[in-house]
Amino acid sequence: MGRNALLVASMLGKSSVVRELVKQGAKLDEQTVRGYTSLHLAACWGHLDTVKTLLELGADLKAKTFREESPLDLAKRYSQTDCIDHLTLAGESEETQLILSCTQFIGNSQKPNELLMETVHTVYQVISVVNVKIYH
Repeated sequence: MGRNALLVASMLGKSSVVRELVKQGAKLDEQTVRGYTSLHLAACWGHLDTVKTLLELGADLKAKTFREESPLDLAKRYSQTDCIDHLTLAGESEETQLILSCTQFIGNSQKPNELLMETVHTVYQVISVVNVKIYH
């Protein structure tokens, strides 16, 4: 698939157009033949407002190109520091939300010992995902 209107609007940093296209049914995470999404393009061109808009609309932060690059990887490659900062925080907030959900669940539980073991297992899974991101 070539570039569609959403991909072009994202590459050009046209956030209002992006929002309208998604509202009209454009597929948010549609990929080019090389795997680039709208978020990849907005990130590598340094369009922070468009990156924020795409994330707000639910764009996949972890989508990978044919080179296994995420939007954050592309922002780093092209030294788009504002996008790097925002994408990093967005990624961290996903893991933080999962950990907070686990700890809330334990606190509200009638059987904390049984659930503690399940939650510890879940937290270890989250940590392993975070370590994979850090070391790869």
